[in-house]
Amino acid sequence: MNNIDIKVLVGWLGRGGAISGLEKSRKLTIDDLRAMAVDAGIETTSKLKRSEIINLLVKEAAKRINKTLDDLYEMNREELIAYFEDVEVEAPELVDLLKTIDITPGKESRKNLVELVATEISETGRFIRISSRKGG
Repeated sequence: MNNIDIKVLVGWLGRGGAISGLEKSRKLTIDDLRAMAVDAGIETTSKLKRSEIINLLVKEAAKRINKTLDDLYEMNREELIAYFEDVEVEAPELVDLLKTIDITPGKESRKNLVELVATEISETGRFIRISSRKGG
């Protein structure tokens, strides 16, 4: 059963959808998942649970950054921004990238992220409220 392309699955369904589908599959065994992990170069142990293997597989498949760290170091800020936007990198991968160079997002970065999320949700909620008043 090892003919599932996790990258395609993640592309179609996103991280959450791929995780959900793999977890709920009745045909995909834990041995299949372990074999897929080995094929993807992911180390597993017999102690890993089904959900843990699935999370590792999806995390690996969802990676968008295909340049080495040395390649990224050669780029300036504007080139990095353009590259990250071009590959549509997601926040978890950026956080993982920072961790690989021993940088933990500071208080200001977290504050900016919180403010961004709050602004986006607030604005979306405002539009929903406005549209529901017009329609009802």
